[in-house]
Amino acid sequence: MNIYIAADFIAEALCLLTAVCCFKGLRAFGLLPFIPFLLVVCSIEGVALQLDDTREIYNFYVLASALFYWYCYGVLLGLNAVQRRWYRIAGFMLVSLIYLNYLFKSPEVTFTASGMMVTELALICLSCIVLYQIALSPDGPPLFKDHRFIIAAVTFIHCLGGIIIFNFHGRLDHRLGRIVNELTMSNLNLVMYPGYIYSFYLCQQQRARSSG
Repeated sequence: MNIYIAADFIAEALCLLTAVCCFKGLRAFGLLPFIPFLLVVCSIEGVALQLDDTREIYNFYVLASALFYWYCYGVLLGLNAVQRRWYRIAGFMLVSLIYLNYLFKSPEVTFTASGMMVTELALICLSCIVLYQIALSPDGPPLFKDHRFIIAAVTFIHCLGGIIIFNFHGRLDHRLGRIVNELTMSNLNLVMYPGYIYSFYLCQQQRARSSG
């Protein structure tokens, strides 16, 4: 059993459990799709635990994450009607490009690296926009009490770290590169998923205060 994948699975399962427990809070803020997304992520990670070569199964993570984050950031950005229309058009084109890249990839390619890179670059840009919006909103809650800030910040850290390690691990020896990649991505996951857990708790607390 790969210890890094096992650690990822535990973090993701805890995140899913918290999302289910904070169901009402996520629904109040339009973030309920976190639950099916995390269920898919846990399923992929559970399968990956049984495999020696996990690259093919992680194709499905790239495809699921592209679609989910397109929706998620549409909520976090708080767009008006005109902005929402253009966001949907741009998102549809980007997600379609990622899916087409997967469908027409070369037979010898087992992992859609380009799809992952496009997704993470897009998430970095969208996270920066969300963080910028929050910085310009002095009437909002404190940063570490704002679920939007937490989600955008940990996603930004995860994607930036993922792009950096993906570009550099290929220059290392194959075995060493794989170890470095797994160790780094596992640590990045242990930043992102606990961050999501905390953001779910904030959603639940804010909903409880507003309804009380």
